[in-house]
Amino acid sequence: MRYLFADATPFPLNENFLATLCSATDACVAILQADDQVDETNRIIREAEVKAGQEQLHLMAVAQRIEESFGPESATRTGTTVSEIAYAKIGDLAWKTIADAKHTIGKQRETTIAAAVAASPRQHVLPALGKFLGQHQVPDTAWGIRWSAAAKNNPTKAELYARTPFGLEIAFDVAIPLDHLFARPVQASLLEKSVVVHLMRKPMFGKPRPTPVRLDELFVTSVTLTPDRAAMTLKGSGSKPSEGFEVLLDSEGSRDVTLTGIDRAGYPSAQSEKLGRDDAAAVHKLWSRVVNTIATLLPYRKNASKALFGGVPVGEVARPAVIAEAIIFSIAPLVREVARRTATPGELALKRFLGDGCREEIFITYETVLERIRGLSDKHHAKFDPFGLRSAASSTRPAQMPASMVRQLAPVAAHPRSAPLTMASAPPISTPPPMSAAAVMAAMEPRGPITSPPPSMSAPPGIHSHVAMRAVPTVTTPPPMSTAAMAAAMSVPPLSAPPPRPASVPPPGNVRMLPQVRPPKPRVASA
Repeated sequence: MRYLFADATPFPLNENFLATLCSATDACVAILQADDQVDETNRIIREAEVKAGQEQLHLMAVAQRIEESFGPESATRTGTTVSEIAYAKIGDLAWKTIADAKHTIGKQRETTIAAAVAASPRQHVLPALGKFLGQHQVPDTAWGIRWSAAAKNNPTKAELYARTPFGLEIAFDVAIPLDHLFARPVQASLLEKSVVVHLMRKPMFGKPRPTPVRLDELFVTSVTLTPDRAAMTLKGSGSKPSEGFEVLLDSEGSRDVTLTGIDRAGYPSAQSEKLGRDDAAAVHKLWSRVVNTIATLLPYRKNASKALFGGVPVGEVARPAVIAEAIIFSIAPLVREVARRTATPGELALKRFLGDGCREEIFITYETVLERIRGLSDKHHAKFDPFGLRSAASSTRPAQMPASMVRQLAPVAAHPRSAPLTMASAPPISTPPPMSAAAVMAAMEPRGPITSPPPSMSAPPGIHSHVAMRAVPTVTTPPPMSTAAMAAAMSVPPLSAPPPRPASVPPPGNVRMLPQVRPPKPRVASA
């Protein structure tokens, strides 16, 4: 089934790369979590080493005291009296106790280290890689196989090998279906009808001369296909030991073919012969059929049996994070290319050609990938930046209030009186003109209780003032008064208590509170 980019251009891989991306991310997360736990394992081992060293130093100090008291350990201690015999026994027992203590310290150290290694998080690296590469593969992965047909007491078995471009080699066991062609020895004629080669044979009389040999009548009993070796074994019988040939093909791209005769036990029975051009071409046709047919065992791989990274077992790599980084960098270019060719923001999409003018689209969102790395530590989140999904996912989210504005508004809610001034300052308050003594006395005459301002003078919504308002009386010039009348007018009864101030309500952050303005204090004319 052929895959396409979202813009309908051909995709370089013939597989669902979106499923590969999700599986690779899960594997990298498991490996990075193991890397986080490596430090704890190293700490336990380091503490066990330090503790054992300290115990050894203390024991050496005790041994030095014993040597000063009873002599060296190798000395012979005897005596004739009871005290001398007791002294000798005590010395021997002391040195024996020191030897037992040394053994105990070493055993405790080894036990602690062995337990830490057994529970080492590095042991989780191989299962994580096996789960990923057991179903998927990274770009440019080279596959190989070792297959051997059933013998007298051994069943048919196969082992697949994968070699990635970044130096990871992993081997898988294969569960061969019973109905598969390579579930048993395969007769060569089922793969290629006629395969005839010419080998040098010496007749009864005369010199050796080329003799035709039909390879299509033999059975394929073993196949080896690795980056270093390409070979197969052909025998006369598929059910019992028999003679045959070992066919060796040049794995470097050359068309050379070498045949070696083997006995019933599989050991060479004759010298190797290099085939001519036509015979080599016939063998290569058979080999191509063998490779194409046995490659169908690839989907039947199961458990990963071993894996090497740079020639080192993955369970012994000091920092497993380097394996995860290598996987990420191997698929990151394709991830970015898929994202670039997907028109919908925040999605990765591919199309699958179904035939008959039909194709379907498959897609995942960026969050589908990013959700898988949520549980990692902060230092490992950045390792997935080569995908280019984290920054793009954040740009597709709704815009949020800038942090600077949040910091500016926060003090307003906590301290209403410290709100920043954002409006223009109020106009200056004009000072009333001077009043005559008669006008002052008339203004001070009580005219009823203080009342709140009428509805028409109330403040706009959202603005709260703390200044009580009084109705301004009409100022008239009173007639001249005598001294006695003036004294009587100056005796003003006490005013009633002003109404309570309304509760203070915090003003909004973009409104400024005007300062309270008090009326000017009246002047009292001198007598």
